Amino acid sequence: MVEMRKVVAIGLSRKNFSHRIDVTRFVISQSAIPLYPGITRDWYNIETKKAELKDSIEDFIKRADEFWVFGMLSEELQANVKLAKRLGKPVRYFELEPKLREIDENEIRFEEGFSRK
Repeated sequence: MVEMRKVVAIGLSRKNFSHRIDVTRFVISQSAIPLYPGITRDWYNIETKKAELKDSIEDFIKRADEFWVFGMLSEELQANVKLAKRLGKPVRYFELEPKLREIDENEIRFEEGFSRK
């Protein structure tokens, strides 16, 4: 019998969007299935579809087994973390630079102009 892989919703701020392919590859390398609506961003204009993208991210978090946050925390990502925690989903944090590595919640860095609320 084949073991089911966990499904991971990816949290990545707009400022770190350029890392989307590397982050997706990383999740796959961890034997998980990535859910990230931003990977389809190249196919539609994000500015005209912001509400749809927000709904997609929230839906992915609801369907996923875990929520993994990559890079600095933004206000939008903080809202996603709160949703994941409210739903009882494990949340893991990863630093992108200088090298991708898992970090503790107390090591999270925040985007400029934003702090933990």
